[in-house]
Amino acid sequence: MSNMKIRVMPREAILDLLAPGSVGAEIGVHLGNFSARILKVVQPAKLHLIDPWTVFEDEGHENSWYGTKTVTQSEMDQRHQSVVKRFAAAPEVDVVRDFGAAAAAKFDDGYFDWVYIDGDHSYEGVTADIAAYAPKLKKNGLLLGDDYAMNGWWKRGVIDAFHEALATKEFNIEFKIGNQIALKKLV
Repeated sequence: MSNMKIRVMPREAILDLLAPGSVGAEIGVHLGNFSARILKVVQPAKLHLIDPWTVFEDEGHENSWYGTKTVTQSEMDQRHQSVVKRFAAAPEVDVVRDFGAAAAAKFDDGYFDWVYIDGDHSYEGVTADIAAYAPKLKKNGLLLGDDYAMNGWWKRGVIDAFHEALATKEFNIEFKIGNQIALKKLV
């Protein structure tokens, strides 16, 4: 046997679950790097990029990518503008500057084929996003999440929120690799 190692990139693997021509949303866009991968690999009919691009001033978020110890509001505004510019030539992309849960009200129930949650990683933030987008998913739609792990400032926030979604029996686990998870909507 050779010493060849196979490296699996969990975030790339999750893209294989998303159908070409689908309608999806990424909650938590940051600089738009994963958004660009989604657009290139999945080629969705519509891709909604949702992020508030705002600094969180509470103590629980201070060390996050959008906390007061790591970024200024001016920098967040620049990040938003760079994402708008980056996707300006892509008519299938809709950049929405709003909190994930608040933006959900803009969409009809059963609208999305999939929603990828990578915004506020606190338990409260992930729970709010899941609750807001669960009805927006079609039957058999996918609720996907990043950072399904305990190694960040969010501790168990992402894990506990996704486990609670499973406990509702509205979802089954479709996929889990590394820090990525996908739940399939059953109803």
